[in-house]
Amino acid sequence: KAQMKETTMEYTLRRLKELKGQWPHISRQSGLDYFWIQRLVKGKTKNPGYYTVEKLAEFLKTYGQGKNGSG
Repeated sequence: KAQMKETTMEYTLRRLKELKGQWPHISRQSGLDYFWIQRLVKGKTKNPGYYTVEKLAEFLKTYGQGKNGSG
């Protein structure tokens, strides 16, 4: 049985939940507002914008692998 592929939004939310204590650093490194990230995870952002979510997803794919610097 084939497993359904995770959507970009599902991936982004899962990664952000895994990295909860690191949101301030993710915010600085990605250039996205900390409170925007917080609202996204809490489901308070009704229409976050595909390109913004895509940008964050791409950032999170390499985050924690030594490719994003250290602040």
